[in-house]
Amino acid sequence: MFYPRDLILLRTVGEGSFGRVIKVWVKNALGIQKHCALKMIRSEVLQDKDYVESLFNEIEIFRELNGEIFFPRLHSTFYAVNRLCILTDFCEGGEILSLIHRLNGFTSEQIQFYGAEILLALKCLHDRNILYRDLKSENVLLTKDGHIRLVDFGLSVKTDREIRGRVGTTECMAPEVVKEELYGIGADLWSLGILLYEMYFKETPFADDTPDAIEYKILNSEINYDGMNDHNLKDLIGGLLEKNQRKRLGFKNGVLEIMNHPFFNGVDWMNIKNMNTKAPINCEILSRGENYPHYRESVFTLMHY
Repeated sequence: MFYPRDLILLRTVGEGSFGRVIKVWVKNALGIQKHCALKMIRSEVLQDKDYVESLFNEIEIFRELNGEIFFPRLHSTFYAVNRLCILTDFCEGGEILSLIHRLNGFTSEQIQFYGAEILLALKCLHDRNILYRDLKSENVLLTKDGHIRLVDFGLSVKTDREIRGRVGTTECMAPEVVKEELYGIGADLWSLGILLYEMYFKETPFADDTPDAIEYKILNSEINYDGMNDHNLKDLIGGLLEKNQRKRLGFKNGVLEIMNHPFFNGVDWMNIKNMNTKAPINCEILSRGENYPHYRESVFTLMHY
């Protein structure tokens, strides 16, 4: 457990309508020293009933996932300086989106590695009857060693049946979500297909200028694979981006069905699960402190308990 008095605020690494996410240095009475991420939510935002429901849903899912390797650990929640504060592990490597663009797109080897880690993270969620509903490149963070951590569970839901709900980022929405039909884990698997495509091409397959145009493409457009030479990767993405969710790869047997796809031939899934497989990137670029945007800083003070 950490308290406000244990924290030294370093720099802002994220900003939104809710407030800020700050990189902090933590040192407590037990001698524990580490960097953490402090999400500070302004009190006026907490007047929004829907946001509060989403926030506490996220905290409950964080607690359920504590100890699982592909998710940041939740260390503490507390109220200070008129803000609700959530303290979690800090991911030095930043968003995988930044790495995709820095490397000018991923190789097939890199996509296989990160696809495998994300698959096991989704399996962890789905085994607990949790639909993620917001898988996108901005929500996949990286440790300094290049391993993934999924974040942002405000839109996630725990359910053992198909549901309705038009939520998520438009470019990553499955057709059944756009059409407000019943859906289940297939919506997450569609979003995985979007992410794998983005890893290769540096953009999502249905990108456009307006939400309406994006939705039209999701429902009606074919996917452009020009320049993709890996036929197994193309087949995998095509299976995940099947517009009919009941024909989609993984609909019948979930993540296990995808793990058996030829694109993942040669993957040692136990080593992936135990993070014994080295990330196929130069991890030095993840530990230079340049993996988050720079923000105009404000002075914060934390109340002591």
